[in-house]
Order: sequence, then C-alpha cells, then structure tokens
Amino acid sequence: MSLTPLEISSIEKLIRASWLTEVKIVQNGEPVVIGGASSGSIAAQVEPVAVNAPMVGSIFLGNTQVGQRVTEGDILAQLNVLERETPVTAPVSGRITAILAEDKSLVAYGVAIFLIEPEVAQ
Repeated sequence: MSLTPLEISSIEKLIRASWLTEVKIVQNGEPVVIGGASSGSIAAQVEPVAVNAPMVGSIFLGNTQVGQRVTEGDILAQLNVLERETPVTAPVSGRITAILAEDKSLVAYGVAIFLIEPEVAQ
C-alpha cells in the first residue's frame, strides 16, 4: 500500500512540529525519506510541491532519487505512451522528498509522481 501525497504531507507537518528532522519508511519495497525542518525555520513554513503526471503512460524514473536537488525545468522522469516519450519536469527548484510512483509502472493523468520541497530565498 502506497502513501498518498496528503498522507506524506501530514507526516511532514508532524515532523516539522517535532524534534525529528526526517522519517525513513519502506514503501513498495523501496526506502523513502520524508524530511522536515526545525519548527522555527523558514523551511518549516514551505509546503511540498506535487509533480503530477501530465498524461497517462508508463513512468521511467531513470536516476532520479529522494534527496536529490533539482532546478526548475530539470527532467525528473519520462512518460511513455505508444512509443512516444514525454518529459516530466520539475516545476520548482528544491529537493525531492518523495517518489510516489514505481519505475516502469502505469500512472494516470494528474496523479502525483514526486514531492519537491521548494528552495526558500533567503
């Protein structure tokens, strides 16, 4: 059973309100790190950004990993439908906090594939 983006967001909020900095869980046999920040920091006020599938297709994650820093526009994965590949790009710069789809699985339109913790300008 996979965690939904709402459940992951709720876990992140609990982490931010506690003394923890991250929680590591295993989802579908893969380790997932859900990170937080200390409750007094600016980062604690930033909500994660979901990266949704722009269309139905098979997702190919390549080398994308939890914890990876990304820049707006970076290609995070490829969606393949009928031998045509469509890139899935980062809508913001930040750090990938969760990968919500399994490599080579079929994803539906609009389903969250990644969560990104946006960078906060200081």
